[in-house]
Amino acid sequence: MLIPPSPSQGSGLLRPLLGAGVAAAETRLVSEPRSLFLALDGVLADIARAAAAAEVSLREYRQLPGLYAVLPSFPDARDALRRAMDMGYDLVAVVMAESENQIDDHDRLRWLQRHHPELAVQRAPAVPAPWGKPADVLVDARGAAALAVGFQGRVVAYDGRWNAVLEALRAAAVATAEVAADQRKRA
Repeated sequence: MLIPPSPSQGSGLLRPLLGAGVAAAETRLVSEPRSLFLALDGVLADIARAAAAAEVSLREYRQLPGLYAVLPSFPDARDALRRAMDMGYDLVAVVMAESENQIDDHDRLRWLQRHHPELAVQRAPAVPAPWGKPADVLVDARGAAALAVGFQGRVVAYDGRWNAVLEALRAAAVATAEVAADQRKRA
């Protein structure tokens, strides 16, 4: 299920806001539609920092009621997402479909709307099933675990460095363009 950003908070309105006072825009590298899927916990929301500040384990922190009300965003996320949009990626936040807690689900969506209204939202498949397209990219703090099961595109492990993610996005776009050019030559 894909939930687009609301028209009043969509990426068209956010781009000028994100562009204010930041480095020059990225070159548009993506010519065909492709999505950049972003995990919520550990990529957009800095759950590890919040757990450390609360002096509890990550596992214990995930069980706290209302944790998304105070969960911080990664400091460089907004600028990195603007750069990814400038490259031509469509941005999609991915949340696990495992939660049976409706309050937790509602809190996650409210957190995303408050911190990253430019993102569409998609639930990851509850059972391993193919999802995404080969040209898509998934950024997950757990690398090839959890969300990546069944993902058909490239997986980038987020390690707290948005610059490394942006380099991986540039490399993925260039590699895809080279393959497409090669296929056109052969045709």
